[in-house]
Amino acid sequence: MKKLLSRKILAATSVALLCTTVGAVAYAGSTLKKIEAYQNAGIRIEVDGNNVNLGSGVNATYPIVYNGNSYVPAKVVAEALGGSVQWDAGRQVVAITSGVSDANAGIPYKDNSDNVSTKPSDTASGKPSTPPATTPSTSASSGFSKELSKTVDMKKAAEDNKAQALKTIKAYAKAVATGDYSDIDAIITASVVDKLEFDTFWGGTSYAKETAHKTIQGLRDANKQDTLTKWNNVVQKASLSDLKIEDPYKLELVASLKYSLPVKGFDAFATISMDLNYSVPYKETIFRLERINFY
Repeated sequence: MKKLLSRKILAATSVALLCTTVGAVAYAGSTLKKIEAYQNAGIRIEVDGNNVNLGSGVNATYPIVYNGNSYVPAKVVAEALGGSVQWDAGRQVVAITSGVSDANAGIPYKDNSDNVSTKPSDTASGKPSTPPATTPSTSASSGFSKELSKTVDMKKAAEDNKAQALKTIKAYAKAVATGDYSDIDAIITASVVDKLEFDTFWGGTSYAKETAHKTIQGLRDANKQDTLTKWNNVVQKASLSDLKIEDPYKLELVASLKYSLPVKGFDAFATISMDLNYSVPYKETIFRLERINFY
């Protein structure tokens, strides 16, 4: 059960720190310490019994052994848990977005034996059951990159936000199937830049939510509940390898990250597509996330 994965990792391995690759920065002398460590290609990482791909050759991210402790790469571990990792150069912070939280309490979950268990609160309510917790939780702390520099590498940005994209598409599908907007609204709130002082035409989070709600409600109105529930169950089982990154683009004042998720067996929902629309607000020089579109 993914809710306990972070504890499992700490219990199963001698991990003192989750490491990630950061950009070239200038360190103060008091914070930079030279050490001698060893990269150990013989150490494997498993999440829920599944082997984590660490790559190969010069691109491999094998664990490092230093002073009796094994240090594992944050990016591959976080993504295996349904989360993501970003390097915030301005704040000098390795930001790990969790793929799980206690918000999963009270919803069905799927164990390693493929038997679906349902908490009593679901069956007692008589409401359509929510999807198995193969969907990462969507707490308010989860979200996309709110800002992108004018010199950003869009392909890299698309990769960096891929885990969050899958989480968001699953939250969208859940809202379509259940009418519960809480998860998708939390992601929009955490991702979209709200109204700005100098840009009176900036939509902000309210407009972004309104746009998403209209799309979701349109699908709910056009389809039977049984179809929506089955469709949602297929979406919730999707993995990162199923999610496709479409060609991102960047112009002088607008930029977009695009993702798509094929949903097998549903002609009416052949593919879920999602765009992250970034714009440069009035009197600013960076891209800010203005809206998340689904279609």
